Amino acid sequence: MPYNAGDEEYRRLVADYVKLEGGGGGQWHADTSTSGCCGGDTGGGDEIIPMINWVQSTFSTTILGLIVFASLAIFPVFLIPSTPSQWVAGMTFGYGYGFLLITGGVLIGSSIPYFIATTISSHMQAWLERHPKRASILRLAGEGNWFSQFRAVSLIRISPFPYIIYNYCAVATDVRYVPYLLGTAVGMVPDIIVALYT
Repeated sequence: MPYNAGDEEYRRLVADYVKLEGGGGGQWHADTSTSGCCGGDTGGGDEIIPMINWVQSTFSTTILGLIVFASLAIFPVFLIPSTPSQWVAGMTFGYGYGFLLITGGVLIGSSIPYFIATTISSHMQAWLERHPKRASILRLAGEGNWFSQFRAVSLIRISPFPYIIYNYCAVATDVRYVPYLLGTAVGMVPDIIVALYT
């Protein structure tokens, strides 16, 4: 798409979602290279796999299950990604038990920030009011009946929106707890399956 200097708002919105790099002749295009992610030569396998093997050989299966469950429940409170814990669960417990372990941990890890956010909801609403365009999709989640909220939360969880941040923002958008929890359970299934098969 040709870059139009008068369309700064459009370019700014696109830049929020796609890493853009300048092209020749005033053209903008998405950076589609996979260097640094998605199987590129990152060297991550040389560091991650031995670490996971060490964890599996150091701890008993029961202790490792408790550690994985606790990390899945606690890490989201501190905005720490829990995907490595999901990898360990998949490699140690397999697809069935790993899925159940991850689902339980993710639901608790989503609930704790939800309840913490109830105490600071006025601050969260102020942040959402300062950024009305970015918060518009989040505000839609709190509208409508129970099923509408469930559907919106499920779609937000499937989308690339960071689920750790949404754990805190959900209260400010007036999403009730039950549709939030069930929408999280349904919307996180694709992410859990990808982590298990990785």
